[in-house]
Amino acid sequence: HAFSPLRHLGGARQQRDEVLERMVAEGFITTLEAQEIAATPLQLRSPTDSGHGNAALQAVRRHFEELLADREIRRGGLRLRSAIHSDI
Repeated sequence: HAFSPLRHLGGARQQRDEVLERMVAEGFITTLEAQEIAATPLQLRSPTDSGHGNAALQAVRRHFEELLADREIRRGGLRLRSAIHSDI
């Protein structure tokens, strides 16, 4: 992906900055907020660190996304424990 910070950090920063500019233009955030966010270093995690690289974990996630309402997922606070080891 052209904007993946793992492969194209410069492109990811540029895309982030364009989104921030648009958010300012649309009134979602202030210019100061956009500047503060842009000054924050990007924190990168590889897909394997987050479990997204494991096909079995992705299947479990998709299953629960179908069961739960989008609203519940976005609200957070849910924790799923699994015996699947992402390093296998």
